[in-house]
Amino acid sequence: LELPSYESVLARLEAQEMLALKSELYWKKKLDTAYWICCFSINQHAGICGYVPPDLPDPVTHALPKACSCRHPKHWSDSEPLKDGQSVNCEMNKFDNMMDCIFSLNPECSQLIAVDIQFNLFTRAWCVAEIHQAQQMRMPQRMIIFSEENLKREEVWLHHLKVQ
Repeated sequence: LELPSYESVLARLEAQEMLALKSELYWKKKLDTAYWICCFSINQHAGICGYVPPDLPDPVTHALPKACSCRHPKHWSDSEPLKDGQSVNCEMNKFDNMMDCIFSLNPECSQLIAVDIQFNLFTRAWCVAEIHQAQQMRMPQRMIIFSEENLKREEVWLHHLKVQ
């Protein structure tokens, strides 16, 4: 729909409005648009939660985060079994390959960055990594926010945000 925010679309996702929304998308030739959607969340309990390297303190507080005490089996990039030198069971080594695969199968695919109301997306390492990966691949990217009012409310925080 090429809208700058998605607040106005939320009500149109209700069952009684869906047909009208689908019709509008059809007439705007948007029904066949493909996007990379990260719907496969990485289970960090299957990898990095149990160990915090002593040389990686929080960049803001400089405190060392606490390691998780869960007993979930861990799978690192080099954990057996391996395929093409990478762990089959590790989840953290696959999103860039998945994005490459999807983009190579459909070069018209683009990344829509739907930002949450609090803009927490920019504090999540994997989200920032996916945005970076799409940029490295020269995948078209577009960002949509909840509302202009919401952006104004978070403007100072966003202005001082540092992604390192």
